[in-house]
Amino acid sequence: MNMFIRKTHPAALPTLSREMDRFFSDVWGGRTREPHAYVPAVDVRETEEAFEVTVELPGVEPGDVEISIEGDVLEIKGEKAIERETEEKARWHRFERRGGKFSRSFQLSAEVDREAIVAESRHGLLGLRLPKKAAAQPKRIDIKVG
Repeated sequence: MNMFIRKTHPAALPTLSREMDRFFSDVWGGRTREPHAYVPAVDVRETEEAFEVTVELPGVEPGDVEISIEGDVLEIKGEKAIERETEEKARWHRFERRGGKFSRSFQLSAEVDREAIVAESRHGLLGLRLPKKAAAQPKRIDIKVG
């Protein structure tokens, strides 16, 4: 996924992309071919100073998450454990929570300052701040009069 590289798409492609994501999600239970795999939801936003990534990881301890950069790829991986209590006289009627190993990868653009990335975990959300290099930030040039 090229989340941090700016691209211009024709107007129809985002709609087609959403429809394809929905199709694969319905068929394979997320962005994976394993029908019951855990795939954490991710939000990515860009400001003038940085890219901000928020990953939903309820029930996952920060120590069970690994964040790494290899080349131009940022990878977030870990495991969400789901424990099912079993009693001899109890039976499950519904069990919708998902768990298991997960991995999400993102292609980084050259404008990300890899040495200044910070990660924070709060209330089941992992937040990453990927600052842009100083040269990549917009610069305003004032016009001098006289």
